[in-house]
Amino acid sequence: MRSPLALTLTGSPVVTGAENIRAYWRKAYGHVESADLKILSWSWDEAIARLTVWWQLGDTRASEFMDFDETGRVARSEAFYGK
Repeated sequence: MRSPLALTLTGSPVVTGAENIRAYWRKAYGHVESADLKILSWSWDEAIARLTVWWQLGDTRASEFMDFDETGRVARSEAFYGK
């Protein structure tokens, strides 16, 4: 996965491997006691098997896309953050 937050937390904008991605998410959001995550919108593009989600948590807004492989697993993802 690729994220500007990953660059801040890990020193690299790219995080690979399931265990490393789990560790990244724990480091990024493990301190959140109540996840008042709001899904603002989402879009599925069947032609390229891409899910895009726009969400907000507190004053943080983000969009993320996930590309799925033929087995239904996320093969690539990228996040974009704003206020």
